[in-house]
Amino acid sequence: MRRANCSDGHRYNFRSGTCELCRQGFYRTQGECDSGWELDETTGNCVLCRRGFYKDKAQHFYCQRCPVHLLTPGTGSTVSSDCNQGNCTAGYMIVGKTCRECPVGTYQDKRWQTECIPCGNQMATGRKGATSSEECI
Repeated sequence: MRRANCSDGHRYNFRSGTCELCRQGFYRTQGECDSGWELDETTGNCVLCRRGFYKDKAQHFYCQRCPVHLLTPGTGSTVSSDCNQGNCTAGYMIVGKTCRECPVGTYQDKRWQTECIPCGNQMATGRKGATSSEECI
């Protein structure tokens, strides 16, 4: 976590752990977080943007949500172009920007996965898009 509670006109130096004056020509108000971070109002700390969110401008307090069908690959994204993976539910796998249904003989019980899990032991699912190992028969 990063602290965000420097006074107006100061920025937090993460290396030294202290507040310092903003550079000439720049100004920051109390409570602002760097790109990729947002303010946790409960603690006053800056926290990384969650997966599926980004913040590309330090003047915004909160991370912006990716379009509903896309995700970021991880946390702390700083640009909207990081929203470049499919937002896949159980029964699907991420293939680039899209979601592909798990083929017969496989399943996926979690969201945001890049592969489907084979049934094994000469078992198969009865349909594409299986969401549980219990569908392997």
